[in-house]
Amino acid sequence: MHRWVLLSCWAVLYALPALADSRVLTIGVEALDYAPYYYLDSNGNYRGLARDVLDAFARSRGYVFVYKPMPPARLMSAFLYEQNVDFKFPDHPRWSVDARRGVLLSYSLPLVTLTEGLLVRAPQQALKLEQLHDMATLTGFTPVAYLDQVHSGQIRLTENSSQQGLVRQLLVGRVQAIYLDWNVGMRMARSMGAASQLKPARELPVDRVPLMLSSTHNPEIIDQFNQFLLQQAGTLSRLRRHYHLSE
Repeated sequence: MHRWVLLSCWAVLYALPALADSRVLTIGVEALDYAPYYYLDSNGNYRGLARDVLDAFARSRGYVFVYKPMPPARLMSAFLYEQNVDFKFPDHPRWSVDARRGVLLSYSLPLVTLTEGLLVRAPQQALKLEQLHDMATLTGFTPVAYLDQVHSGQIRLTENSSQQGLVRQLLVGRVQAIYLDWNVGMRMARSMGAASQLKPARELPVDRVPLMLSSTHNPEIIDQFNQFLLQQAGTLSRLRRHYHLSE
């Protein structure tokens, strides 16, 4: 009898590290500056609204999230094929549809929904769609609302690897408009002392882009995260105010 008790104790002791490790989960994140939603600080640490929300959820459930920033294409491969991260953020089922075909994925409710549209120079705020002939966006971004015009040749689309570079292109008149989330763009313009020179083109098409958390093997944690988002609406509103985000 004593032998069985001893063996049981050893079994519990050996299981403790595994139980502890099961609470430590990795989230693959984009190594992009899309502040204030997400960005890497000068030390390479993941920061922004998304991290604050994800960390608040982790604390509420006793998880520890480890963030692994990667370029978007590398992140997709690590998540879908190598499966060496537990979650991906941001994600959406309409992104890279061919790559995720045949893979069973769970998606959360939107952590945040972006309004991606055009910023223009203030005197051109009333710009009409038929007057728009060129625009720029961040490398790898797709201006869905303008794809018909891009494909038809009406609009020439160029890319830039940085927010600051995009804003500079617009300020010096190299393009008529830049496409990105309005909160992101105006935050960068303020940091460059150019907020008064740029305006959202509110009469032109926009894309509403939900940013979700996804997983291949943890649907139960995605369900928990959904409950958190629904129950903590007040916390999310306070965080939006903290980051000076408009609705």
